[in-house]
Amino acid sequence: SEWSAHWRKEAPDLYVAMVNDTSDPKLNESTLLYQLTSAWIGSRDGVPRWFAEGAGRSALASEVGVNDARVQPWLRRYPSVMSELKNVQPIIEGKMNDEDEAILGFGIIRQVQTGPLKNKFETTVRQLVATPSFEEVFKRNFGPIDLFLKQALGKP
Repeated sequence: SEWSAHWRKEAPDLYVAMVNDTSDPKLNESTLLYQLTSAWIGSRDGVPRWFAEGAGRSALASEVGVNDARVQPWLRRYPSVMSELKNVQPIIEGKMNDEDEAILGFGIIRQVQTGPLKNKFETTVRQLVATPSFEEVFKRNFGPIDLFLKQALGKP
């Protein structure tokens, strides 16, 4: 009941579902941008949910700004998720709850997109079109996923 939209990648289908907000067409556009970005990236082979969801939320935040009522809760929750995370294993194994994993992904992708790794992120996304393995593309641009996460999150 709290959702206004979501996406899923379940073989063989990929879908985006959204509740249309008739009072604000711009809200619909930015929500659709978020959902389609997450779904497209998430549909690539082996892409972890944190990466896809983080990219979608980051796309929304870039479009509407960090003061948006949808973005603010993510920014407020991020420090708590970080403090609750003892090591990177839950995110690597996909064993976090969906919302915390998405918030963590948002924080990571936002950090990458606003820092010196921005070009590597953009290259990674472009290469996902032609390369069948996310792990291969990610390693080529950022190094092994576990080492990247350990460094990005400052966790063992």
